[in-house]
Amino acid sequence: MKITLTDVLITDPGGSWLQGNLRALFAMATFDSSCADRKKMEDEITAYGMSLMNPPSSIDELFKILQKVESLLKTVSQEPFDSTTSAIQPLMKALVRNELLGHTNEDVKVSVISSVTEISRIYAPNRPYDDDRQMEEILRQTVMTFKKIAVVNSRSYRKVIRVLEVFAKVRFTAMLLDLENGTLIIEMFKNFLEVIRPYHPTNIFTWMKEIMTRLIEGSDEISVELLQLLLDRVKIDNQMESPIASYLVEEVLKDCAAIVKPYFSDALKSMSFEPADYAQTIALLSNEMPKGKEMMATENAPATVHCVKVGPSEAKCCELARQDDTHREKLKDTV
Repeated sequence: MKITLTDVLITDPGGSWLQGNLRALFAMATFDSSCADRKKMEDEITAYGMSLMNPPSSIDELFKILQKVESLLKTVSQEPFDSTTSAIQPLMKALVRNELLGHTNEDVKVSVISSVTEISRIYAPNRPYDDDRQMEEILRQTVMTFKKIAVVNSRSYRKVIRVLEVFAKVRFTAMLLDLENGTLIIEMFKNFLEVIRPYHPTNIFTWMKEIMTRLIEGSDEISVELLQLLLDRVKIDNQMESPIASYLVEEVLKDCAAIVKPYFSDALKSMSFEPADYAQTIALLSNEMPKGKEMMATENAPATVHCVKVGPSEAKCCELARQDDTHREKLKDTV
């Protein structure tokens, strides 16, 4: 749309001729500036997409380009202009090439996943890629990226947290469920339970819980392997290792109690289930309710060990970061 000076010089019914036209001139300038900014952004995205089709061999140079790409994509809103969608196309093709998605440098790989995640946000609720194999590889790499959540002092930490946030808010879970890849879902659960730490901000716990809950709620059936993974984490003997992971499982199972309960019997049979070995809230979810001496044992069993507080500020979280082994030893000393 082209606005001319003739279009602007009109009398404002609600005020003076001068006031009305000053407002119109300001609107025209703002419109032109916005269009110019968007055009510049689109040109930059297209240029970076073309350059990444043949990525530089220098890791530092490649990392800098990906940093700029991520920043640009974050400025793009959902349901963008058609011109913006067209500008993103070369970049979308470049990012899923093995040279980038399968890059050997971990920081580069995280940046690639971060960029693809932003593209997925832009296209939501639609899938950014129609090819199931491409989507499965993207999600597999994303699940692997979540392993880095535990290392809060790495330079990729904030990017991984951003990926987790978008994964939860944009409902990536629907894409994962569409692929019907139970192994990948179990891998994600394992990663979450292995990396969650008491010094993580509350929102990390919340996003993990939302993702796990949606995956259970959206599944046609719950595998015995998945339930065994969850139940093993809430055994009282295992809570010492990671109280926060046990708490995460408890919260997920409470929210999904009606869904998982029909599958409990098969999982429990293969685990030699003893109610006294588990948190009482989990024992009550089973169909085999303890009676008599078993009930007394359950009532006298130690409460779920939650000796850590969830949710320090992000700044404090970075100060509390430690190597995993060191932190685990300190955690044992406090229990």
